[in-house]
Amino acid sequence: MMKLSLKLNNEIFDNIEIINTDFPELVKYIDEMPCKNSEYCNSKISNNNLKLFNDALDNLWKKYFSNLKKQTKINIHFITKKL
Repeated sequence: MMKLSLKLNNEIFDNIEIINTDFPELVKYIDEMPCKNSEYCNSKISNNNLKLFNDALDNLWKKYFSNLKKQTKINIHFITKKL
C-alpha cells in the first residue's frame, strides 16, 4: 500500500514537472498540489484519490498537447496554402 502511494506521488510530481516545464500556461488549472510528506499523505489521502489526481494531470497535458499539435498542423496547412 505504501509503495503504491509513493509511486503515485512520484508520477504526480513527474506530471507537474512536465506541465511546469513544457506547458506553464496550464499551471493555473492545477487546483491542488500533492503533499511531499508521505506520512501525512498516506494518512490523509487515499490511493484512489491519488490515482484520480494523477490521471487528471496526465490527461490535462496530453489533451492540451494533442490539441496544440492539431492546431499547429492546421495553421501550417493554412499558411502554406496561402503561399
